[in-house]
Amino acid sequence: MYLLFESFRNQDSYLWQRMMAVGGKGEWVHCEILFDEKAWRRGSAWLSQGVGFRNFEPIDPKRYEVYQIGSQHWEKAYQYFEANEGKKYDAIGVVGMVYRTAVLDNPEHKFCSEVCYEALTQAQFPLPKVDARLISPLQLRRLIRGLGYKPLVYQNS
Repeated sequence: MYLLFESFRNQDSYLWQRMMAVGGKGEWVHCEILFDEKAWRRGSAWLSQGVGFRNFEPIDPKRYEVYQIGSQHWEKAYQYFEANEGKKYDAIGVVGMVYRTAVLDNPEHKFCSEVCYEALTQAQFPLPKVDARLISPLQLRRLIRGLGYKPLVYQNS
């Protein structure tokens, strides 16, 4: 199991890049769990589809950071995504996350760092307890790094 963080620089539009960087309060604005145990299926929440899975696509290491975070309970994280698949993306909740207020949270909708944090806690990953409705991808990355995880280093072929 791996955790992937996407840079705001991955957005095509300069204006969208700036909005993502300001809203996410830093470089890393999206996250996904990669399930190598399931042919690299990606679990997250996307604005276009809500909570669910996507098949793996090659990534540009300059625009992503990937952490190997293997867990003996990875199935529980995968089951979390299966149980929540189809829930809508919580765009209003993202605004609440940016402004640190859970008042805007819709419990039936989810955003990327919220589902990744919840899935990892279901898998008994040793994350500090925080309010998942308020965690940004950047904050989740800080928690992972705080546990001593380092991003994978890619070698040029």
